[in-house]
Amino acid sequence: MISVERGWRVPVAHRAPVRAVAGADGLILTSGGDGMIRSWDAVSGAPGGFAVAGPDRATFLAVAGSLVVCSDGTTVRRFDRGTGAEVGERLRAPSSFLPSGGLGVMAVAGPLLVAETTGSLTRWDIATGEPVGPWWTGSLGRLLALAAWRRADGRTVVATSENDGTLRLWDAVSGEPLGKPLGGHERPVVALLHLPEEDVLVGQEFHGPIRRWDATGGEPLEALPQTSHGMNEGGLAASPDGRLLFSVDQSATLWRWDLASWQAEALLVGRSRVTAPAVVPSASGPLCVVGDEQGSVRRWDLAGRPVGGDVAGHPAKVQKLIAVPGLFVSAGQDGARCWDAATGEPAGDPSALAPTCYGLAAARLPDGRLMAATGTHEGILRFEPLTGDLEPLDPDDETLVWTVANGTWPDGRPFFAGGTDDGLVQVVDAETGEPLRRPLKVSKAQVLAVALTTLEDGTVLLASGGEDRRILRWNAVTGEQIGDALEVGEYWVMGLSFESGVLVSVDDDGEVRRWHAVTGEPAGAEPSPRGVTAILADGRTVRAIGGEDGSLTATMS
Repeated sequence: MISVERGWRVPVAHRAPVRAVAGADGLILTSGGDGMIRSWDAVSGAPGGFAVAGPDRATFLAVAGSLVVCSDGTTVRRFDRGTGAEVGERLRAPSSFLPSGGLGVMAVAGPLLVAETTGSLTRWDIATGEPVGPWWTGSLGRLLALAAWRRADGRTVVATSENDGTLRLWDAVSGEPLGKPLGGHERPVVALLHLPEEDVLVGQEFHGPIRRWDATGGEPLEALPQTSHGMNEGGLAASPDGRLLFSVDQSATLWRWDLASWQAEALLVGRSRVTAPAVVPSASGPLCVVGDEQGSVRRWDLAGRPVGGDVAGHPAKVQKLIAVPGLFVSAGQDGARCWDAATGEPAGDPSALAPTCYGLAAARLPDGRLMAATGTHEGILRFEPLTGDLEPLDPDDETLVWTVANGTWPDGRPFFAGGTDDGLVQVVDAETGEPLRRPLKVSKAQVLAVALTTLEDGTVLLASGGEDRRILRWNAVTGEQIGDALEVGEYWVMGLSFESGVLVSVDDDGEVRRWHAVTGEPAGAEPSPRGVTAILADGRTVRAIGGEDGSLTATMS
């Protein structure tokens, strides 16, 4: 947090998910949901010198000599690690007519990049981008995992795991199978890794143990004890000497295996999906690194000790910002966060990030707790943003809620309203989640925006709009329509709010319109001030703005 005159600024309020991690020569590389590939000093965590705009969803990331290689499943891109300049043409699946997709799992082995390409394998020379070897003629199903390595005799070997459980070794250049399919496993293998020191192939069986095979002859070896269920694709890494193995399971737990004693230690029990681990050499020795969906990048030494704090990560747009007395609540790709309106310091548990889906609203309950709401595919989700605690959803509710707002019922109870994809507005008690009335039928199309306010005569006024390109006003308690529909032209209504007796709308072309809340008469073109306002205990007001760059800036008056 940075203090500024009469206000404050948080440079990175929200972070984008980390999709993949890699590294070399003391530098950690991460691909993030902001479409960037960034670098960090492995020991200090400070930003490194490499930062390039990569694919929006790069899920493969590797270092191959002087090149950084990444892929989003459609193309492979290569960057010079020193200058950040893109190298050569982007690589695609041969003869692919798909506008997106076509590339599956992939691996780097020496000078080769091997990738699944719609039922076959394609091999490229990483430096030149030229295809290597003849057209692949081997029969492959959908691949779940792939590993590639160079043998002492110079031959490059590829191990493939198919969704029917078939596990094979291949000559990477000729495309010929090396022996019969490997056995010893009962279910498909969802991650593969070659340990060169022992020439052993390691694989995580789906809902099973970590299996081991002789990488030359293919004979199964004794499996590691099973400690968890499931596995993220590619979730294996090893220390340089092959004595330690790191694995990630579907519960977001990072395990450290001592392959001499076969003892496993849980280094991280996560609250969100984590990337496959990477082992990165550094001045302090090799480090195990993982990233997660909430934008964190964490490091451990080979003894399992945490190294440093969390790195800055990838900034993400502040998607939604609301105010309650004394607090701002913001939402980003990593979830919801709370901020002290006076200081800009995080409020509550900064690590307790509750998920947000569609829209954000918050209200103080009679007992003082702060309750927030967001729309989901199973109705309105209520959660406490200061603690991250979630209220259970109705398992039988399959209603898609696109937008939420908060208001006060005539008896003083806070409540939430949610607009649905079938033209309804749900109205629920903020504390209990119980309906306060039958859902209002406000449209035959999707409701994409709702707003609430209480008029001077006590009427709880609800405004709704969306795909039908008009705004309607309702008595939220009785369900009666108030006045005529307000037409907005050819674009959908995407946002509604009440500001000092004025109803403000924003359409999906970005045009802002203003009406008097009660009469529906146009209120002129005076622009609304940007941001939202929170009131402090001493009566001062603070107005905050969320930025596209992930920042949060506030000014006091």
